[in-house]
Amino acid sequence: MTSTSAKLAFRQLVLAGLLLILAVSFVEPLTAVAQETDDGQATSSPEPSSSDSSSGSSAEQAKAVAEASSGDGSEATKAAEGAPAPNSVLGELVADHGISADQVATLDRVKALDAQAHREIAALEARLEPLEKRLTFFETSSVVLDEQLSDESLPDEARQSLACKAATMRARLGMTEAMVAGIRAPIESRRKLIDLLAERAENLRREAKLVADQAQRQQVRINEAAAAEKAALAEAERAKAREARERDAQVRRLISKRREVLEQIADVARHQTEQIQEASERRAERVEEFAKAREEFEAKISAFPGFPTQSYAQQAIDPVFRKLLEHRREVRDSLRLHRNQVDNAQDKLDAANEALELTKERVETAREELDELGQTVVGEQKVKLAEAQRDLEARKLEAYRDIAQARQKQLALDREQLDYYNESIERLLPRISDAQRDKFYSIFSDENWQSAWFGVLQALERSVDIAEMRLQQALELPTRLTSVELWGWILGLLGWFLLLGGVIYVSQHYTDPLIRKLTGWALRRRFFQRYARVTIKAAEVLRSIIRPVVLYLVIDKLVAYVADAFGELVFLGWAVDAFFLFWVVMTLVKVMVLPRRYREQAGRSPAPDLVQIGASDGRQSLSAVDVITIEITRAQKLVRSVRIILVFWLLEHYVPRAVTELVGHSVISWLVKTFFVWGLAIVVYMVLSTWKDDIAALFVRLAEDRLPRSVEFVKNHKDRFYGVLVIAVAFIYVAFREIGQFARTHASDTEWSKRVSNFVFRKRIEMQQKERSGEEVDTSTTSEPLPDDYAAYFEQRPLDDENYKVIRQDQLEYVVADARAFLRDGRPQGSLAISAEQGMGKTSLLNDVSRAFAKEFPDLTRKYTSLASKVVDDGVLGFLADLFELDEVPESRVELVEALRELEPRVLLIDDCHHFFVREIGGFAGLDTFLEVVNLTDDIHYWVLTFNKYAWNYINRVRPRKHYFGQILELRPWNEREIQDLVQRRNALAGRNISFTDLVVAHEEGDHDFYEIIKTANGYFRLLHEFSGGNPMVALRFWKRSVKPNADGDMQVSLFRKPSMQPVQQLSDDYLFALAAIAQHGALDAGEIAEIINSDRAFCEMALNYFEEREIVELDPSGRRAYLSPLYFRQVVKKLSASNFLWD
Repeated sequence: MTSTSAKLAFRQLVLAGLLLILAVSFVEPLTAVAQETDDGQATSSPEPSSSDSSSGSSAEQAKAVAEASSGDGSEATKAAEGAPAPNSVLGELVADHGISADQVATLDRVKALDAQAHREIAALEARLEPLEKRLTFFETSSVVLDEQLSDESLPDEARQSLACKAATMRARLGMTEAMVAGIRAPIESRRKLIDLLAERAENLRREAKLVADQAQRQQVRINEAAAAEKAALAEAERAKAREARERDAQVRRLISKRREVLEQIADVARHQTEQIQEASERRAERVEEFAKAREEFEAKISAFPGFPTQSYAQQAIDPVFRKLLEHRREVRDSLRLHRNQVDNAQDKLDAANEALELTKERVETAREELDELGQTVVGEQKVKLAEAQRDLEARKLEAYRDIAQARQKQLALDREQLDYYNESIERLLPRISDAQRDKFYSIFSDENWQSAWFGVLQALERSVDIAEMRLQQALELPTRLTSVELWGWILGLLGWFLLLGGVIYVSQHYTDPLIRKLTGWALRRRFFQRYARVTIKAAEVLRSIIRPVVLYLVIDKLVAYVADAFGELVFLGWAVDAFFLFWVVMTLVKVMVLPRRYREQAGRSPAPDLVQIGASDGRQSLSAVDVITIEITRAQKLVRSVRIILVFWLLEHYVPRAVTELVGHSVISWLVKTFFVWGLAIVVYMVLSTWKDDIAALFVRLAEDRLPRSVEFVKNHKDRFYGVLVIAVAFIYVAFREIGQFARTHASDTEWSKRVSNFVFRKRIEMQQKERSGEEVDTSTTSEPLPDDYAAYFEQRPLDDENYKVIRQDQLEYVVADARAFLRDGRPQGSLAISAEQGMGKTSLLNDVSRAFAKEFPDLTRKYTSLASKVVDDGVLGFLADLFELDEVPESRVELVEALRELEPRVLLIDDCHHFFVREIGGFAGLDTFLEVVNLTDDIHYWVLTFNKYAWNYINRVRPRKHYFGQILELRPWNEREIQDLVQRRNALAGRNISFTDLVVAHEEGDHDFYEIIKTANGYFRLLHEFSGGNPMVALRFWKRSVKPNADGDMQVSLFRKPSMQPVQQLSDDYLFALAAIAQHGALDAGEIAEIINSDRAFCEMALNYFEEREIVELDPSGRRAYLSPLYFRQVVKKLSASNFLWD
């Protein structure tokens, strides 16, 4: 057999071994099959999803149903249908936050929990703020130390010192990350809790309104019945008086009958009032009793541990479980009784309807006779008698309707209680003792079978109810053709089908070419070339599964959309899951084990030509064809094995789950679960039995030298009935030994493994923060001018000691601490480089540093200067001579260094040091001279230098220069709170109030993912921070574009509109080179740009004019030098970085 075939056989047998692992995994389910999993749900509720509810959710549903059945019920029904289902809210509160339904049973309790959550968040955020500052400091320091360690030119002593510092810093960083993660997680949890509490409060308000409406309708019914009784009695008295005066015997007899009928009407009305009040009182009594029982059960259940011992379960949990079963039996009996009463009441209601129709016909007949015979007293009394009989039957109908509604309410209350007891029983099932669980699922108990049969009947009744409801909805469909909700739902469904069609079309025509292009691109990269076979196989796997995965995502959403309206279709969602899972797994298995040529031919022909496949592989001999036949036969066998096991596993997973969903936890669901678990185990055993010889041969090949006794044992026992398990255990042992050996050989000495070991040892938690980014909006860049007195506080300039200045204390303290370590503690290399992008506050920080140094080192000479133009070549020596106030300019760098070393120590603060270089040939001479002087004198003088971020990145990318400095500080972007403080301080001094009442979202169609509705100041500043990237210069510019004075003199805030990306996107490379030069050098004039990009000055002047007209750049006060405009700063940087003109 060739090496290729051996590798293929090994791969196939490894997959077969994995199937053995699956077989071993069934040992535990077989020994504890009586323990029910949480896959099933108690389903004695009207809807399949109601079993997920907690103790209060079923009550809410039953209440809504009962109220909807009273009166005409239309408003209550609409309210219940339009309201969000409370099950998910209560379920999440119970499952995710440990809050019982009783804790959120009233609005006051919900408000109390909400206030408590807000207080806890405030306390946690107060603890988080200093930790985040420390985390930022440690991260920055670790990056700087790692970069310094990467410089191989450093002496060994310096590298050892840096390594110790780096290790200490990483340890502190890991501890701080763990602490930050430990605080952020509960903050996020409490924020989710607040959202859930808000939904719960809304549900409670809606329920209270339904209850009030129901009480009002009930009172109206009572008043109507009382009025009917009063009117009937009054009419009966008048009939009685008329009867006493009447002489005609026939007329007197008719009046007497009419009086009797009127008295019956009064009696019926009186009984109707009594029945309504009695039913209401009885229901209120039952609700109160159930509330007390539920509160007691909830208190006990919440106190139980999640994993109790057997003795604790027998003593504490089992009695509560049995009490729940007893209550459930009582409720089931009550439900049967009320179900029969509802049916009887419905029968009486139908009979009353028929009787009413008959009396209406008699009234018509009497009136016709009166018209034919003329207006006689007898005829008139016959008509009045018929009308009275009609009124009696109408009143009886109203009474029977009230009785039916009362029975419906009792039935709904029974269902509510039954739902709660089923749900509580399900919650306790995993925690009861084994003996109690065996008793609960015992097939020899008549009580268990009666309970199971009741669950089956309940499932049938729910099915019938759902079918009747859907039929009624279908019959009412013509009357709802003008409903906006109906057509909105239909259009939504149509939209999902259109999306599905689009996905199918795209997956058929574009996915394969796209994946091929990506594969070709990857194979042109060195890393993927080293693993070409793996890359090609991965691309093949991706190409085979991307279509079913994408289709599943869309169809799953489509089914969920339909299931929201038709809850019973939850089973369709399971079927979709099972179908696509089968499709994806089988596709993966075929791709992994079957040769590609075979799969391609199998797609066209049911019997591929193996000789042709062998010829395509360069193996045309008969023996080669035999080898290929063996390989493909084994692969086909593996595919069939996986298919059989997968089908039975899906059945084992979904069928018992569906049965439990329908009939609840009972002996029937246990039998179904047991049947499918054992059935799957038998199927797996039978399938793996066909692989015994292959797996045994593989085990012998791998372990013959290492484990001879085990090999002999496997050979002797593989044909026994337990041989599959023996081989599985042996295979797992060898596989783990081989994997461990491979890991020790190839991964033990890598940096990655060391870091992972440290992470595990110190329990570090890695957290990554990602900034959202969105598509640009093509809108106008113009804005209304602001009042001069207001705009003066928002000018774009460095700050010194203005009272509205936001001092970033952590960065200032970092610089002062570094200076203190050099000037007082004697640390070598007194030089600090500060890097940040334009507008981040480098100059303002230097101003703060200068004042802090004046207080910290008052006796030390301090010099502060800023480069306003390029200083290159020999100009550097003159600049430094002026800076140190030398009498004459030294002729060389050596003389300058000697002169500076003879001076008294001093502090040098130099801003915009990127002006020492020009991006051209020979343009680094001035910078190198300057940095060498700094490096050779920073053991005497302390230097603080600032650089443009993109210039700093470029000069270090061309040739590393970070080692010239003792410390490097990269200013972090401003956070949301600092951006908000930046604006609010200036606004407060301007004497203007800020109004967010008119804050609206302005967006173009298609930008819905980027823009969101903002209703609070915090939401606005979050958006401002996100767009500005934490750059205060950009934030201030867009703040000014967001505000305008209103009639009250306040500053009205609206959503700023992003400038269009079109002026930047359509720029040619020549213009982008010019913009990149400006971005890297901070500010340039046309002549400097021409030298840097090696272009004509005329072109550069034209480019600057274009940039200025489009507001892409702005000119300094001299009108010559251009710098990036804050308006387009983010767009330009994004474009240049994406086009590799900048290194960010």
